[in-house]
Amino acid sequence: MITTLKIASFHNTLAEAVAVAKPDLSYNKGAAENNIKMVDRDIWEAYVMENGDIYTVSQFDIKVLNKWNPFHSVMSGGNFSVAVFEGKTLNIVETSIPKNREGRKIFAKNNFIAA
Repeated sequence: MITTLKIASFHNTLAEAVAVAKPDLSYNKGAAENNIKMVDRDIWEAYVMENGDIYTVSQFDIKVLNKWNPFHSVMSGGNFSVAVFEGKTLNIVETSIPKNREGRKIFAKNNFIAA
């Protein structure tokens, strides 16, 4: 399965993306601002989608795509998906690569972006 998202804008920091997308941070503005600072330490790029969602790519032992939300995060089991950027389109492609050390090695070796 492939999920396709349209990118409205590209950013070097999450703070820039938040300034453009203007998500509602009123639930706990202080916690949201702290989260933005924390995420910006590891960020590689940030994207605002046409629907207003914000995605980030962070660099660890592998590059990881994450849909940003200041008030919660979700980890899932199952296999890795691969994020593929083509111009202003982001395709998230399901794979059979397991989320384990061996799967991370495959992503690192091939410079894939995990989703």
